[in-house]
Amino acid sequence: MWPESDECQSMSMGVAQKLRDEGKNVTVWLQKDTKLDKQLKYADKMGIKYVVIVGDKELKDNSITIKNLKTGKQEKEPIQ
Repeated sequence: MWPESDECQSMSMGVAQKLRDEGKNVTVWLQKDTKLDKQLKYADKMGIKYVVIVGDKELKDNSITIKNLKTGKQEKEPIQ
């Protein structure tokens, strides 16, 4: 998902690279100023099961939010 600030963008790209290094297929939303709801609907339409959300709240907590689009369950994970 596209981050809210330049710092979030940097953190988001770092998380994406880490996941790619683990062999995961990762897409980053590149269009700025798109509401999260629209991004989540697009991911669901594309059949993406999990999304990683990086926003100002996550930046402050040095964490990410992982959301399962099939169940709606989400959890915070610290960034290591």
